[in-house]
Amino acid sequence: MTDTFNLRRGLVGQWSMDDRHLDTGEDVLKDSSGNGNHVELYGGVSTGSRSPVGEAFDFDGDDDYGLTPELPAFIGEGDLTVSVLFRLDEEVDNQGSAFMQDRTSDPYQGIEIRAGNNIRVGWSADETDTRTYVVISAEQDRWYWIGYEWDRDEELVTGYVDGKKETTIEGDADDAELMNDEPWNFAGAANMGGSPDENDVTIAYAGMWSRKLTSPERRMLTNMTGPQVMRI
Repeated sequence: MTDTFNLRRGLVGQWSMDDRHLDTGEDVLKDSSGNGNHVELYGGVSTGSRSPVGEAFDFDGDDDYGLTPELPAFIGEGDLTVSVLFRLDEEVDNQGSAFMQDRTSDPYQGIEIRAGNNIRVGWSADETDTRTYVVISAEQDRWYWIGYEWDRDEELVTGYVDGKKETTIEGDADDAELMNDEPWNFAGAANMGGSPDENDVTIAYAGMWSRKLTSPERRMLTNMTGPQVMRI
């Protein structure tokens, strides 16, 4: 069986929504990958919710969000995987993010939340070339592992739900090279500026890798318990 240690290969950032990873001021979520990509929290995020892997943070759909530093997302061969464990707590009537790049500048990519509880993987080269596809119409109060994968050689974006492939869309490798240094946003508004996002979402875990995960790794990640997550 694949050991959780393998999931450290290519790990860019790992964020477990657990009180133990908060700094003393409770406005910074520490990156447990060891790479120092700590997340700034805004709006008074509520802690202590429960999830399948332990604790979780409640982003209340008012003014709560988190923002990473600029991340060196494309290193090595330029592939990228993002995986997020979250649930929707209320009907979504606007649009925002589960975890995606800052959309104040193009291009961007990541996992979007849209009206009607539609969860999408999104990729955009510019304002006129935006490609987002629904991976699932989510039920409220149900936990989902949503994965976003970028294959640079094939120029493909793939969306996963609970470790299973749901959709594939075409990207553009030249534009992807421009995505290196944008911050990534947890649960924020579509404009990523910290304005009300109208998306009440609870997030338990997010991880980012500078490679594609293997099928066994995806299955293992989506079936992990809290202690296993803590060992990554």
